[in-house]
Amino acid sequence: MVLAIIRRSWRSVRYRYALEDAILFVAVSSLFWTQPVRAADIEVQVKGNETVEHDSNPLLLQTGGRPSIGSITSPEVLMSGDTPTLHGDIDNLLNVNEYNLANFSSVDYHGNFHTSAKGLSTFAGLNGSLDYDTTRTSELLTSGINIAGIRHTGISLTPQAGINLSPVDETFVNGVFSHTLYSNTVSFTDFSDYGVTPAYQHTFDPLNTGALLFNVNRYQTTNTAPVRIDTLGPSVEWIRKFTQEFSVTATAGYQKTISTLPPFFPPPTTHERYDYTYSVNAAFTGQQDVIHFVSTRSSVPSGNGTETLATNFTLTESHTITTRWVAELNATYQTQAYSVQATGNQSAYMSISPDLRYHITPNFDLVPSYRYRDKEFVGGATSVSSQAVFISLVFNSTKADLGW
Repeated sequence: MVLAIIRRSWRSVRYRYALEDAILFVAVSSLFWTQPVRAADIEVQVKGNETVEHDSNPLLLQTGGRPSIGSITSPEVLMSGDTPTLHGDIDNLLNVNEYNLANFSSVDYHGNFHTSAKGLSTFAGLNGSLDYDTTRTSELLTSGINIAGIRHTGISLTPQAGINLSPVDETFVNGVFSHTLYSNTVSFTDFSDYGVTPAYQHTFDPLNTGALLFNVNRYQTTNTAPVRIDTLGPSVEWIRKFTQEFSVTATAGYQKTISTLPPFFPPPTTHERYDYTYSVNAAFTGQQDVIHFVSTRSSVPSGNGTETLATNFTLTESHTITTRWVAELNATYQTQAYSVQATGNQSAYMSISPDLRYHITPNFDLVPSYRYRDKEFVGGATSVSSQAVFISLVFNSTKADLGW
């Protein structure tokens, strides 16, 4: 009885902090809108999406997987505003999920904001996000432990501040802070992730820009005996605009990782490793085709009590067939290496999803789509896969200019 009371008390404390995080998110994202705004362009847009889906194995379970039939209703409101020196935008998305399987139905929220300000020689910004969903979807690209009915709350803040040293030189500092909570701390581990990256950037000519960066980051579990993982190291970045339609941003770095485990772990409780990191971001925008390719190798915080070194490849493509028909493709492949042994966790994940978009009217689209997923596990267990079909009715309103 005493243990049950302690567990209930701890859960209420954790959710009080989650509520405080949500209040903080709303307060920070409202800073731009509460400032005196002069000669601002304020735009509001309403979007909506109604999706019906069937998935053969939605949780990618090795045994006991059951097919799901469900619907997702997704209203969304976007707001943005600009003055000569300020910019702000906020995006609020609600997902109402209804399924035939127990614990699959939920009401989820995803919000994010961006703010920026610039002076004669200085600039600053603050971006943030708040996710209140379930681990059925939140863990797909981290631990891969997908469980229906467990709440996930994540908040993230990324500030930036910098100085223009000359017309072609600038120095700036990027920061990051994120905090993640789970309603079930038997299957998942709460954690915080925070870091800072000072940088120097030089524009060589209108087509070439380079930067030197140094990243320092810490991952730490917060509801168990602490696992602490520190990463630090330099990187170099190059931005090349080949044409007006095609550009590439590439980053290469080297990092040291120091993992400090609780004393009850088998010795040694401190581990060091060295890894290379990189990112490649290529974008092409043509008259009929829009292609975006991203590949990264970087440390990713995870709810399994450790940090993941993830190598990710993502391709999105949109091809306009006619004024009414558009073919689209979304593909992702990711592999993971864990700082601490994680047998049974996800070691590789693949998703391929083609769709065909039909413009019914300027504001309504009909989008049938298909998705194939495959998942592999640490420890060599048999991989699992799923197939899903979707039919979506998408609404995009015309942006309304409030003209404040």
